[in-house]
Amino acid sequence: MKTSALVVCLELVAFAGAAVAADYTWTGGGAAGVWNDPLNWGLEAGATCPNATDTVFFNEDVTITQDLELAEGTLTITNAASTKLTFDCVISGEGGVSKGGKGDLYLMKANPFKGK
Repeated sequence: MKTSALVVCLELVAFAGAAVAADYTWTGGGAAGVWNDPLNWGLEAGATCPNATDTVFFNEDVTITQDLELAEGTLTITNAASTKLTFDCVISGEGGVSKGGKGDLYLMKANPFKGK
């Protein structure tokens, strides 16, 4: 009985940790335009890439070509002044997008995301 309670507690702690927002900066070290390539975020292969509730930073012109499915929450995008961030892909899901920074943001496809 004590073992199963410990397992449940550990699962809850792991789940709670997964929901914590994180900051990511695009480094462009992976496949061009591929959001879910950890190398583009300066991460090791197999690492988790940004999703809703995270904040992402772009310090250079980037065109994202891989479709994104945003879970519930708001993805915050911040790009530096005089940079151009283009989403030439579909953004869908329950999550939303918030824009910060002084750079330009272009959404090139019909984006059916339901968030704010």
